[in-house]
Amino acid sequence: MTAPDPPSLPCPACGAPLAPAEGRGRTDRDGNEVEHRISCRCHWCDWRWYDDGTVYTCPCGTRARVCCDDEHAYLTEVTP
Repeated sequence: MTAPDPPSLPCPACGAPLAPAEGRGRTDRDGNEVEHRISCRCHWCDWRWYDDGTVYTCPCGTRARVCCDDEHAYLTEVTP
């Protein structure tokens, strides 16, 4: 059985899928990230995005970058 494609974060302007998840993992009790392979489906891990500065360009023309806070990942628009 193959794993489904990773989900994507939506474009902040039009909502189209734009930034696919970069991995799987979880955060332990001490707040450290524990990586899992991307095909993992255990009940401890979840999809992960990283705010590494990659800029994604949507077909609608919006340029966006991943931002992460304590529990969420989202895209913010980047001005040229």
